[in-house]
Amino acid sequence: MVRGYLHEKKSILQVGGKDARDFLHRLISCNVRTLQVGQVIPGALLKASGKLIAYFHIYGLDETTFALVTPQSCIGELYATLDRLVFAEKLTFTKDDLTSLLMVVDSSPEALFSLEALRQQEQELGSCTARVGALGQHRFQVWVKAEDFTAVESTLHQAGIQEMGPVEYAAFRIQQGLPEWDQELDPTVIPVGLRLDQALDPDKGCYTGQEIVSKMSFVGHPPHVLLGLKVQGTPAVGSKALKGETIVGTVTSAAPGLALLCARWQRTTPGEQVIVESEGRTLQAEVMALPMLTI
Repeated sequence: MVRGYLHEKKSILQVGGKDARDFLHRLISCNVRTLQVGQVIPGALLKASGKLIAYFHIYGLDETTFALVTPQSCIGELYATLDRLVFAEKLTFTKDDLTSLLMVVDSSPEALFSLEALRQQEQELGSCTARVGALGQHRFQVWVKAEDFTAVESTLHQAGIQEMGPVEYAAFRIQQGLPEWDQELDPTVIPVGLRLDQALDPDKGCYTGQEIVSKMSFVGHPPHVLLGLKVQGTPAVGSKALKGETIVGTVTSAAPGLALLCARWQRTTPGEQVIVESEGRTLQAEVMALPMLTI
């Protein structure tokens, strides 16, 4: 059983107006046309080269208003790119600087939230109302207004949900195989093979970068895939994993005994033994399929 919460370094960009749904659908990688009020789905904005501009979760707030929750380091480029692509559409862009975000992990039978995956709604938390999005099984994103933050934290504590340290959350994220911006994801990568399949709708028509994504997915292959490592020790991020004298990949996230490996295509497979060269240490490791843990 895993229970805890973490302060997320995320920002919210709201896109509204009668043309918002069609505008976003044409540009981003997920299907906005079928996104319902009360749903939340992952998505991405790509360059024509297929490389990432931003990764986010998009919430259907009402029929004409959508909220994109993205890493703080992405919000500027995400807004600038979308704004630059407006032609004659009737749209508004609003950065929400007054709402904080918590990531709550709760696999307890007495879970505080009972939403199905990829659903979202407003919910009473003590004396406050917060929006809660179920991003996956037992993983909830909670929107908290600044004036309600202390009260919401108190409600979580009363429910037995305590703040997680960064190492504890990193271990959970690695075992679940969840890529993170500035670690597995950045503007240099094409997101195929990096466990973002839900964000890349294979049945959707054209969007920016779609041709590259489709070719990699259905004709060729991605240059890298994301795998797990069980390690005897804690490797440094950036360490190389080797099979014999061949480099098979790079460690992108690490916690005690665990790591995520951005592996070169077909250089290694789950079950193989590798060594990780980390800051003068040689660590033994086993390559693992993701997720490594189902909670």
